[in-house]
Amino acid sequence: MKMTADQFEQLLYVDEGATVDFKEDQYPFSSADSTQKSELLKDILGFANAWRQSDSYILIGVREVRGTRSEVIGIQEHLPEHSLQQFVNSKTNRPLRFSYNAFEFKGKQVGIILIELQERPFWLNKDYGKLKKDKVYIRRGSSTDPTKPAPLEEIEKMIKASAGQAASLEVQFADGQSGNLLGSSIQMQNQFLEFPPADTIPTLQPRRPQSTSFHVAVPTNPFQSPNSEYYRELALYHHHHINFCPVRLAIKNTGQVSAEDVRLELRLPLAGGLEVIDEYQIEKDAPQRERGLYATPVTSIMNLPLANTPDGAVTITNDASSAILEVEYSKIQPGRHVSIQKFFIACPETRTILIEGCVFSKHLPQPLKVALTIKLEIEHGAVDIDRFLEWADDSEKTQEE
Repeated sequence: MKMTADQFEQLLYVDEGATVDFKEDQYPFSSADSTQKSELLKDILGFANAWRQSDSYILIGVREVRGTRSEVIGIQEHLPEHSLQQFVNSKTNRPLRFSYNAFEFKGKQVGIILIELQERPFWLNKDYGKLKKDKVYIRRGSSTDPTKPAPLEEIEKMIKASAGQAASLEVQFADGQSGNLLGSSIQMQNQFLEFPPADTIPTLQPRRPQSTSFHVAVPTNPFQSPNSEYYRELALYHHHHINFCPVRLAIKNTGQVSAEDVRLELRLPLAGGLEVIDEYQIEKDAPQRERGLYATPVTSIMNLPLANTPDGAVTITNDASSAILEVEYSKIQPGRHVSIQKFFIACPETRTILIEGCVFSKHLPQPLKVALTIKLEIEHGAVDIDRFLEWADDSEKTQEE
C-alpha cells in the first residue's frame, strides 16, 4: 500500500467504525506478554470479520475527535512488519491479508495497519491471551468486544457472502486517448509502405567539399562525424512511424474484492509478416546525417530491457512463432479498469489477428483465459531504392530551408 498525504487527510475526518480506528499509542509488541499482544490480534481479527465494503485502517498515533478532524500526535516507534505478519498468521485458521506501514505526516510518524476486504470468517486455532480458539471476533461500530463473538447464524452468513467476494477480471481493448473500453474485438485500418531491404540501402559516404554549386554534406562541428548508417536508420524510422499502429488494452476488475499480483500473458502469432513492438522501440527523433563521435547507433540500442518495470508496462519477447506480451499490476481495485501501456503492430497484408492468453492473480480461483480479435485492414505500397534515396535527400533539403 502506498498512501498519499491527501488520502491520509481524508481518513482523519472519518468517524471510527467498521473501516477506521484511531489509536493514540503504539500497540505493545516486541517485549509484550500474550495478554497485551492479544489486544492487537483482537483488533485485526475484528476488522477482518467486520461487515464492510472496503479496506479498513487502524491509524496509530492519532487522537480521535468525533464529529470533526482527528488529531495527529505521532508515535516514537513502529511495529516490525515481518514479525507482525508471522505473529498473526501463525495463529489464524488461514492467512489473513493485512500490512503495517510507517507513514510520515507533517513531520510526525504514524503507523498504518491496512486490513483488506477478503474472504471470511477468521478465528484462532488455539487460545491466546484473553482470546479463545474457534471464536469469530467481529468489530461492531467503533469496537470489538471479545465477550460477544459472532453467533453461528452470523458466521454462516459470512461464509455465504464471502462466496461471492472474489476478483473477476476482464481484458478488453481500450481507446488510446480516453481509455474507454472497446470490447474484445476491434477493427483497424492502416497503410504498409514496403521499404528496400537493409542490405540494398547504401552506407552514407562522407563527401569532400568542392567549389561547386551542389550541396556538400560535411561535418560542421569538430565533435561530429558523418552517420554512415543514416539511410538505414531513416528507413527504420519511417517503417516504425508509418507502418505501425498503436494498440491499447485494459484490465477491469468486475468483482467485489481487490485483485493483487495481476499478471497478463498474451501471444500474438507472427504469421503473414506481423511485427509487434513496444513503445520503447519506437524512435522518438528522426536520425541525422551527422552525430557525435561517441554516439551509439539507433539500431544497436533496440530491445534494451527497462531497469524497473512499472505497473502496466508492456514487455515483449519473441519465440519461433509468436510475440509474447507480458504485463503486471500490483493491485486493481474492485470496479476499476486500468489501461496498460501501448504496444504497436504492423503487417503487410489484411488479416485477422487472434490474441490469446491468460490473466493470473492470487485472488482468482483459477487463471482466466483471454481471447481478443483485431481485424486489420491494410493498404499496401512499396518504394524502391532510388525513390527512397531521393525522398531522404529531399527531406534533408526541406529541413535546411
